This record gives sequence, C-alpha cells and structure tokens, in this order.
Amino acid sequence: MPISSIYLEVKKLSPATVNVYNSAIRFLYGAILHRHLNYYDIPRVRHVFTYPTMLTMQEVQLIIDSTDSLRNKTMLMTIYGGDLRVSEIVSLKTSDIYASSMRILIRQGKGRKMFLPNIGILINQDTRSITFFSTVLK
Repeated sequence: MPISSIYLEVKKLSPATVNVYNSAIRFLYGAILHRHLNYYDIPRVRHVFTYPTMLTMQEVQLIIDSTDSLRNKTMLMTIYGGDLRVSEIVSLKTSDIYASSMRILIRQGKGRKMFLPNIGILINQDTRSITFFSTVLK
C-alpha cells in the first residue's frame, strides 16, 4: 500500500496536505541530503473537484419568502438576481442603483473591478422592493 493512500484513507488527510508532505520529503532528500530521489516513487495526489449544489427556483423562492422584513427580502433578491457577494451588497450605496436601466454599479468587486450587473428577474417582479431598497440605503 503506497504511503499516500495511508495518509488519505487511514489518517483522513486531504490531498493538499499529502502533497505538502510529499514536497517536504522531496526537499529533504534533494536540498538537505543531496540524494537523488526518483519522483515517480512518491507520486503527487490528485485533488477531486466537487461542484457546488445548485438550488432550484422553488428552493430560492422559499429562502427569499422565509424572511420577514422587506429590507432583508430585497437584499436577498438583489444578491441572487445580481449574482453578488456579501461584501458587494454591504458596500452598495443608493447612488449605485439605476432603477431605470435595472442595473447596479459595483465599485469594489472581486479583483477590485467595477461592473454593472443586471438586477435580475426576481427584482423585476417586485418594484416596491427596489424603491424601498433605495430609501433604506440613504
């Protein structure tokens, strides 16, 4: 049984941790002990990517409907409809909302980029929320 499978199965370590151990052993043999080590003797472990679960429209609607206040409901609808992060919705200002074109100006997005996402279908269904959201942020 290879040593990497022992670390993965018995000790329940992640593939990234096993690869760190692997690199440490390679460094020890190469740089410290000055011994040749065949890299095929200690293979690197591949990480298995898991994709996030997608919510159905009914589940999203259930989450949005579970909120009591109109402010929280509007924020959830804006996050979902505009595909925003929490930091982006927190830094949103009233002047950043363009209700006529149904767009939002995001100033400090991921990678410190500015972009104008569409607000989305859920916000279009409830225009009362857009006006309330504009007044709350003042």
